[in-house]
Amino acid sequence: GLLFSGSTDRTVGQWDVQTGQRTATLKGHEGEIFCLAISEQRGLLFSGSTDRTVGQWDVQTGQRTATLKGHEGEIYSLAISEQR
Repeated sequence: GLLFSGSTDRTVGQWDVQTGQRTATLKGHEGEIFCLAISEQRGLLFSGSTDRTVGQWDVQTGQRTATLKGHEGEIYSLAISEQR
């Protein structure tokens, strides 16, 4: 399985749980990352940052697919509803 970690170095780490090895570094935030949420149904990872954005990432490719803007303050929590 995979594990994702957000960091004060402004990156998201992707880890192989079985080997303990870091397999990817996702870059794109301008601030520290304090929260992550994953939508397994959609294959997306979301990251909340002190840069006041939510990053949307494709779990398979590690590419940032969207930047959600609109907060006036830092983002410290995320929650996903799989229902539409």
